[in-house]
Amino acid sequence: MIPSVDNRSVSPVIGTIFMVAVIVVIAATVGASMLGYSDNLQDLTAPMTYGDNLIENPSFEEGDANWNLTWGGTIVDGDGVDGSSAVRLEGDEDYLDQELDAVLLPDAEYQLCVQTRLDSEDDGQAWVGVQHDTGGENIHLASWEVTWDDYRNQCEYIKTNREYKNISVWVYMEGDTAVLSDDFVLQRTRFLTDSR
Repeated sequence: MIPSVDNRSVSPVIGTIFMVAVIVVIAATVGASMLGYSDNLQDLTAPMTYGDNLIENPSFEEGDANWNLTWGGTIVDGDGVDGSSAVRLEGDEDYLDQELDAVLLPDAEYQLCVQTRLDSEDDGQAWVGVQHDTGGENIHLASWEVTWDDYRNQCEYIKTNREYKNISVWVYMEGDTAVLSDDFVLQRTRFLTDSR
């Protein structure tokens, strides 16, 4: 059976409508990017954190509760991020830590983020990290040196190949400097894509 002329005329109209729709979507995408509206869109290569923060009293709003300040350090009001509380280490070999009740699960990824900054220009070094105590040796799962003098939210990723108990987060310094730390966060992390 041969299609009539009336049936064949519908096909170009549908094709034209489809082509116009595709052009409108492309124009809207390019326009949103050029105007900066895409800043809030989720980056698929960025990590997605979920679950509770495993660190108690992460911003020192409850003073030194849950933190071990045996080897130095003081809680200071007004010197934290956005004027909140923070912890300040300023003596040689000052050390602050929190032993976590949580267990890091096997075959999982975690992210440790801490807002830190140096508070003096003197010679000295400061580090932040998370470790596992084996009962005789500390295994550092992630750590970094603080070398900046404005608050920076530094993050490190941890991929576990087994279960880790006896976990602690810590800040340590040596020499004649001072370091401020605030907003500790240790959470499960998932990457939406593997392009890292």
